[in-house]
Amino acid sequence: MWIDLSPLRKYPAFRNLYFGQLVSVLGTSLSFVALPYDVYRKTGSTASVGLIGVIQLVPLVLTGFWGGALADSGNRVRLVIGCELALAFGYALYPAVTQGPSPMPCYILAGIFAALSGIHRPALDSLTPRLVPAEEI
Repeated sequence: MWIDLSPLRKYPAFRNLYFGQLVSVLGTSLSFVALPYDVYRKTGSTASVGLIGVIQLVPLVLTGFWGGALADSGNRVRLVIGCELALAFGYALYPAVTQGPSPMPCYILAGIFAALSGIHRPALDSLTPRLVPAEEI
C-alpha cells in the first residue's frame, strides 16, 4: 500500500508545516548525536552521558504543561515558529558555546532544548487536525 500524499497537494498550510518540521527534525536529530558524543569526548564517562537524559526530563515535563496551556490560550502558529527559531538559534550557537573542556554548557543547552520542545510540542501536535480534515488524516 502506498502512502497517500494528497493532503500535501491539497492543503498548502499543511505542506508548509510538514516540510518545515522535516527540516526541524533533521536538526534535532543531529543534536541527539552531538550532545552525547560531545559530553563523552569531554568526560570519558558514560554516566555523564546518561545525565543528559535526567537533565532533559525535568524541563520537558514541566514545560509540557505550560506549552499545552499556551497552545490553548494563544496563537499556536506563533508559538511553534517562536520555539523553532529559538531552537535553531541554540543549535547554531552550540559549536561556539561548547568549545571548552567542561560539559556544563552541553548540559545547560540540553535543558534549554528540552524546555523549548516541551513548550512547542503541544501546539505542534494540535496544528495538523486544524489544517487537514479528519477524514484525510
